[in-house]
Amino acid sequence: MDPQPYLDLIAKHQWVGLAALIIGLLVRLMKEDTRFPPFAVPGPWRPVLAMVLGELSGVLQAASTGTSWRDALLGGLVSGVLAIAGHGTIVDAWRNGKDVPLPGLVKPAGRASRPSPEPPTPPDPSVPRA
Repeated sequence: MDPQPYLDLIAKHQWVGLAALIIGLLVRLMKEDTRFPPFAVPGPWRPVLAMVLGELSGVLQAASTGTSWRDALLGGLVSGVLAIAGHGTIVDAWRNGKDVPLPGLVKPAGRASRPSPEPPTPPDPSVPRA
């Protein structure tokens, strides 16, 4: 993966696009199938989390760069909406609902987590036990 486009966003002070990428990653990390963090955010609350993180990025932009509060909060709103739209486009539309894999951060799908296809057969009462 080439980091140059992201470095260009930083060099041009285009924080909205970079914040949208980071928000999308953070929300993805808070799903049930990841190792980080120790809790998971339920599905209906993930867009709300993206919007809160977007506004937080706007507050940080206003505090760190001196951008006007109106512009910073609007940028935070846009970055949250872009993160949600990016999820809808990439995961829901292009990948048919399959999340983007995160090597090393996703819990391995083991036998214990999968339900068995059929219940175990009960012992036959006509067979004597030894």
